[in-house]
Amino acid sequence: MSYADARRFKMRFGEHAGRRLGVVAKTSSGRRYLKYILEWKELRADTVVPIKIVLEQYNKEVEKREAVKKKEAIQEVLDLMYLEARERDPENLPTFTFEQAAAKYEADMKPKEKKASPKKSPKRSKKPLKSSKPEKKPSKKRKSPAESEDEE
Repeated sequence: MSYADARRFKMRFGEHAGRRLGVVAKTSSGRRYLKYILEWKELRADTVVPIKIVLEQYNKEVEKREAVKKKEAIQEVLDLMYLEARERDPENLPTFTFEQAAAKYEADMKPKEKKASPKKSPKRSKKPLKSSKPEKKPSKKRKSPAESEDEE
């Protein structure tokens, strides 16, 4: 089955019944749903194949887009390296390669490890510790109309 055929495949059940796979796969919730139904044991093979084809093609397109974005980011790093070198010494401009810029980009994108800060002990208040028995405060009950008449 080709990708074009798989995109035209109509869902026959579920929340996207009647919709084509190409339309369902355009949204993140639709792709989540397609991944979810792929886990079903009772799903027929004639439904599994087009869903897998559509999801694989979508993943390939995402990888292509990410590769293009990464290449553009590396080119930007290369341009910045050139500008920094030009500001330092306009007469002697070094030549930078794309590989050098890619290495700098990778180094900049690596998550930096945070040093574990030593745990501080909680600050102790200078107030004396209270006894374990709570003090009883006299309760302020509302007096019923009959009790208030007795006092008068």
